[in-house]
Order: sequence, then C-alpha cells, then structure tokens
Amino acid sequence: MFHPLPNMKFSGGGRGCPLEGVAAMDGAQASGGLSGLARILLSMASMESCGGGRTKVSMLVLAVGMGLMLSRAACVPATEYSGMQQAARDGGSGTEADAELGGPDASGSDAATPGPSDAGSGSLDAGRGPLGDCIRDRIPTPTGNGCTCSWRDCEATAIDCECDVECYLQDSDCLISTDSEGHGGSTEDTLGACGDISCVPEDDLSTEMSCEATECEPNPNSVSINPESAPVSPEVSAADLERQPVDVSVLFLIDNSGSMADDQMAATCAISDFFDAAGQKGASYRTGVISTNLFGLPADYGICTDRFPTYARTGAFVKAPSLLGLQGSCGLGLTCDCPGTGAEPSQVCAFNDQGTWLSSSDPASQDTLRKLIIQGDGCYGYEAGLERAFQFFAEMERQGTFNTETPYEVVVISDEDPYAEGLICPFDKLQRNTAGIPNFAPPATTNTLASCASDLKAFYKYYFTSRKITIHGIHWMQGCHRDSQEDLPDGYQDLITATGGEIVSICECNAFPDFFSKVGSRTADLSTSLCLAEGVDPDPATIEVTYTENNASEPVPESATDGWTLDADRNCLVFSGSWGDRHGDYHVEYVDRNIPLPPPPDPVACLDPSLEVLPDTLVVKCDGTIVPKSATNGWTFDDSTDCLTLHGSWANATCAFTVDYF
Repeated sequence: MFHPLPNMKFSGGGRGCPLEGVAAMDGAQASGGLSGLARILLSMASMESCGGGRTKVSMLVLAVGMGLMLSRAACVPATEYSGMQQAARDGGSGTEADAELGGPDASGSDAATPGPSDAGSGSLDAGRGPLGDCIRDRIPTPTGNGCTCSWRDCEATAIDCECDVECYLQDSDCLISTDSEGHGGSTEDTLGACGDISCVPEDDLSTEMSCEATECEPNPNSVSINPESAPVSPEVSAADLERQPVDVSVLFLIDNSGSMADDQMAATCAISDFFDAAGQKGASYRTGVISTNLFGLPADYGICTDRFPTYARTGAFVKAPSLLGLQGSCGLGLTCDCPGTGAEPSQVCAFNDQGTWLSSSDPASQDTLRKLIIQGDGCYGYEAGLERAFQFFAEMERQGTFNTETPYEVVVISDEDPYAEGLICPFDKLQRNTAGIPNFAPPATTNTLASCASDLKAFYKYYFTSRKITIHGIHWMQGCHRDSQEDLPDGYQDLITATGGEIVSICECNAFPDFFSKVGSRTADLSTSLCLAEGVDPDPATIEVTYTENNASEPVPESATDGWTLDADRNCLVFSGSWGDRHGDYHVEYVDRNIPLPPPPDPVACLDPSLEVLPDTLVVKCDGTIVPKSATNGWTFDDSTDCLTLHGSWANATCAFTVDYF
C-alpha cells in the first residue's frame, strides 16, 4: 500500500525550491534517511526555479518515485507509523496553517480525545470528549488515516476534513480519498454514513486537500432494556371490634325410641365435662332439648315422653317442634356405670312442649338439662332427627328469633339413621313447611325411592351449612360389639363432617366425657371468638391482631396455645391461653382476598445515569419496531431519573426493547 509521509510542507519564494523543501522537513521525517533518489523525486514533484519558472512532472512518475522512496517507511510497524503521522500533525499545532485547516486546537473541538469508535473498521483514531448538549459531543469524530476532521454542526450532520497529499490517490487508505480528477469518496467503514462528500479542487498536489461531507447520519449508541412494573401492594383492611361473649345455642336432639335408655343415662353422667369446658374463657351459652320422634303418639300410648308430632303418617305437616319442658317436679337418680343401665320408667320425668332455652348463667340449668336428656325409650322407632331439627330452626327463622350473628350447635344422641325407617321417602312424601324461610334455595331433588337418601343428605347439608349450624353426634357406628340391629347413621355422619362437628361411637360410653369436653370447648370458642364481617375472605398470612386496654396496646401472637388462630369456616379468630378470657377492644388488620389488587403501574426501565443521554435523541424500539413517544400509548422519559415509562398497549408488550441514544 502506498503510504507517503504526511504534511510535507514547502517554504521559500513562491511554492519554494526543492532543496529548501527537503531542508524544511520535520526531524522525524529527515531521520528516516532519505535516499538520494528520494530527494531528487521530491524536488521533481513540484520543481520551480527561483526566478519563478515552473516545470510539472507526471503524476505517474511521482507516484512510482514516492513508492520507491517510502519502501522503507512501509516496513514501519503500524503503531509506530500511526504515531509518526500524529506527531507530524501535532508538530504544527497552533500555527496559522493549522488554524486554516481547522485542526483540533484551532477549532476548540475535543475530537482528538482518545475514546471508542463506533465506525466499526478499527482504523479510526476516534475520540469522545466530556459530554455536552450536542450530538457531536456524544459521538466519535472520524479522524486518522491521513485526515483530521471536525463536526460542523450540533446535530453532526456535516463534517469538515483536512487530508494529507497521499489522499489524492484513488487507491489510498485514507479516511477520504480522491480519484484522479479530485472527486472525493469514502465508505461507511471509514467516514460513516454521509450522503454527499466533496473536496476543494486542487491544482497543486503538494498541499493538503480540504473536503466536506453533508447529510451524515451518525450511528447512535444502543442499549437493551427490560421494563418492569413495580410490585403492587394489596389493600389492607382493618376492623375495630369489641370482643364480648355471645350466647351459643346448643340444641340436644335425643332419640327416645327403644334401646336408648342406657345411652341417655351414660350421656347424662358425662355431661358435666361439657359444662366445665363450655364455661371456660368467660363463655356464655344456652341449652335446649327436642326428640327425634317425628310422628308423635296418641295420649293413651304407653309412656312416650314426647307425643307432639311434626308430621302425620300421611306426610302432612302438623307443627314445628318446640323445646321440651318439665311437667311438674321430679327426682332423678343417676346410675353412672359404663356400660350401665338406663332409667326405670318411673324415674323418667313428665314433659310438655312449653320449654325454653336454659341459660348457662342459671345455676339450676345444668340439673334441668340432665333431666331433659333422660327421655326414656317408650316412643315409636320412627326417628327423623334432622327433619325435626330443620323444622325447629326454620320456625325460628319464620318467627324472627334466629339470630344469624350468634352460633348454633346440635348434639344428636341416637343409634339410628335420620330416615324414619323409610317413611319419609321419596323426598316429596313429606309436605314440608318451607314458607317464610328467608334466603332459602335448596338444591333440586330427583325424588325417587332410590334417590331418597342422597336427596335428604343434600337438602340437610344445604340448610345446616348455609346457617352455619354445627352438628355433633353420639351414634351407633361400625365396630359396635353389642347385640343390636341398629343402622349406621350415615346421614348424620356426612353432616357432622360437613359442619366440622365432633363424633363418637354410642358403644364407647367411656369416651363420652372426652366427646362432651370437646363439644364444650367448641362452645366456648364460638362464644368468645372475634368474627369478621360477612363476605370477608382474609388472607391468614396477613392477619395482625392488637389488643387495647387502658389506652395501652399490645400485639396478640398467632398461637394455638396462647394467642389467636383463624377458624376459616366462620371467619372468626379463636383465642386461647392467657388470651382466652381477655375481652375488650381489638384491632384486626388483614388483606381481604375478595378485594382485587389494583392494576399494576406502567412498566419502567431506567438507564445508567452515567450515560447522560440527550432526551431528544432517544428512540425506543420493540423488536425493531419504533415505539411512538406518547403518554397514552407509547413512552415517556423522565430526565430527572433517567427512566423510561411505557404506556397503553406497549405496557403489556412482550417483545425485546432497545433504546438508541446519543
């Protein structure tokens, strides 16, 4: 490749004499040891007599001669040669000639500051100075390879260059070169993308040439971004609640058919464990009794204690059951053997249907409940306890005495299923009184004999779960080892499971105390729970409870032994340990999962502040497609934070985002 030494300047009269030109060469050039032939050729390149005469030599002769002259220079290592070029240019720094050529010092440009090049060829000695407010301050200034350039305007769309004499050659490796007629040219690998390049016509091939390029499109920097939305915090709900005991209504449903006398006695003997447990935590409750006898009995029928029918044998509705009461006074002697014997008929009290709820605050209520449980076993064996309980509570609803804010429990003591030996099948055989029951929408039934059990189970499950009535039971179960032909109470068991109640085998009388203790504990919890509003679905992990007394607040820990736990079925907080009987003011905070999360904010991506980007030069692309700048459906930029925000449909785009910038 042809590499003549740069900036060969001649001085003297006119264009100068050859010998003076040689003498005027920089020390760096002279030290190259030019041969005699080289000196002659240099003189011939622009031979001019001291008297003003001039002889021109063919460009071909000059090119061949210069090539021979610099055959040694071509062997100089590239880094050393590049340094020689720069040193040659810097040698004239500050001179009038440099100022006319628009060099670095004359223009005040910082383009000569070393820095990375975006040109892509690796051949440019590009530089980047301190960041300013112009594009030309943010991009390399093409320079080197025989040319020194400077941007003409702020937007870097035009550039001026001064190039060495070797750039006249069409096959030179200059930033800008000319053909034999002096027309300038370049490539993107050297100067970059400029639409028009021109050079000032030269009539003297011994001096630098001046060129300009316009319609330039500088290559911007580019960076990938990953816009992300800030995490959305759910809304925190709060409730200030006063925790005070509420009355829990506990209905005992007693089977008074044959073979039940001993089971009634065993239950009565164990009922003390219920009283002890239910009285914890300062709880309050009330108890009442009805029987499972669905059809009643004539007044002259033996010793049946509950003769008050709910339905006639034809299925016609008669009346809703009422609580049983004692008819006069009676004494009851308990024989608490396990297994034991039941009460003799003479020991059974007389009853009426004028009973009332027995309050736990009444000292006589416990003795009365014991007497009411001993129903005897002289009534019909057509037990339908769940139908009786349904009509009992339905009548309370019709009368407006069913309080949805207080809990209800049913304790069934029976060795039979709840289907009255099939006398209530198919489902519609009973003419149920469902009039006046608020918010009542039971499931549809198939209404065949074969579907009767499933129809009844679905109906009772709907009613008792929708009213949040808990069912507990002492039943004849699989594994009973006594001589009995009783039925498995599958209708009861399914409902006990559905409502979360307690269950024990009627054949395990020694387990009755534990059963009643668990039922009593449940009663105490129901009475002293702190319940959230209907329709709330608290996230258990977000619940925080605070107790306040005498203007002093303290957090209540989540604990099954000394704090609170959540009864999710009822949306109630159950307290234990030292907190069991601490009533008063509580503050509960939680995240309600029924409240939807607020929409996420528009995604944001922040650029490195050290880039000091020019906001007006930003171009955002999504998989190469330009995203418009728009606050409604595009992007915006906050130059105080160097952050981009995507809006509208672009906020949900899943493409790869890039940002071009200067």
